[in-house]
Amino acid sequence: MTIQEALKQTPSDRLSHLPGIPLRIILQHLDFATFTSLRLTSRQLSANTIHSRFFRSAKTDLSLSSLQSLAERVSYPQLGPVLREITVVATLFDTQPAEATVQTRKKWSEFDMDELWRDTENYRQRVENLRERNVACTEEEVQEAQQDLEWIQTRIQQDTDTDVNQVTDLLSSIFEIAANLRAINLEACIIAGRTKTCRPAEHYRWYRSADQSSSWPSIWTAASQTFRIVTSAISRSRIQLEKLQIFPDTPLCSVQLRHVEDHLRTLDSRGLVAACKNIKSLGLSFSTHILIEAPPTQGECLFRHAFAAKSPYRLRQYLESDAEDFTGAATILTYMPNLTSLDLHLHHLDNLVLPKYTKAFAHISRSIRLGRLRELSLRGLPLRPDNIVLFLKKPSHHYKSCLLMAFS
Repeated sequence: MTIQEALKQTPSDRLSHLPGIPLRIILQHLDFATFTSLRLTSRQLSANTIHSRFFRSAKTDLSLSSLQSLAERVSYPQLGPVLREITVVATLFDTQPAEATVQTRKKWSEFDMDELWRDTENYRQRVENLRERNVACTEEEVQEAQQDLEWIQTRIQQDTDTDVNQVTDLLSSIFEIAANLRAINLEACIIAGRTKTCRPAEHYRWYRSADQSSSWPSIWTAASQTFRIVTSAISRSRIQLEKLQIFPDTPLCSVQLRHVEDHLRTLDSRGLVAACKNIKSLGLSFSTHILIEAPPTQGECLFRHAFAAKSPYRLRQYLESDAEDFTGAATILTYMPNLTSLDLHLHHLDNLVLPKYTKAFAHISRSIRLGRLRELSLRGLPLRPDNIVLFLKKPSHHYKSCLLMAFS
């Protein structure tokens, strides 16, 4: 192909020449209407994406527009039955980079730069160097930041006006229609513009070097809300799952173990048993109990602003605890007797409270029996030797692999 021919290519022509894996990743992030329209622009692209593997997975946040797009897809006779996996993303929005550019006419460094990914001893100095390299923006860049800011503010307003019950009902209906859905994953991200997205860990690392509030209370609030909505929809729909991953690969994003226990008590236990009895793989990232102050409407509407929640907690501050702070992991496991793979990860902010959380695995070792378990990963949990021995010695436990890590 000559340079002239390459320049004449349309975006859909370029997509049609991509290998299957990157093409599938790109298409996964498109809503149903955009995807179908794109296939109509190129006969080659349409032929390349006709295979069912391009429709086996989907990603959505909890906005009504995203869920309605997914509902259209699962209702399509040829596409709905091939959907096997859904990833639900807990989404927060950060207006500060766009606001700073509009006000100062200087742009921030991108969230996902390599310098912000690696956390080494020189991290703080490298962040300051990045700040010093911020340069004046062009008028076009300022206009783009203004458009990003208006777009984010619109999204926040739309989503914070959305009733959680409406979201749960819509997600439940999607699960009911997607009869062959077998896996649900929970992830999280922070959006700072139409094309600016980062994971919670990158966002936290950027802000912790500045004299500003951290976003982690909002991240954990959004994670707990997403957990409640998704598990409620699972219980109502009784979808036959085989895999459930709750933020296991999303650093600095966890569901408080107390929230797991409190919410499971509100669900229809028969629906949860029906949905979870065939689950073979569970990943759960949970955290120690922490005080977080969220807006009063947080339980009624979608939580969206990256700095709306605050934590009055201070390091080594004593917090009262009770039994429900430690039983959540054991409770969720009672609904999954056929697990073959279990990955539990505890995230904690203060070593002072960590020893108490030996009770979390103690409850599991005493009350849970997983006769088909073959793979066990325990990361960040404080463990007592007697509890480990008690759990591993239970009859019919035959492990192919076992990973015990004392620190997260």
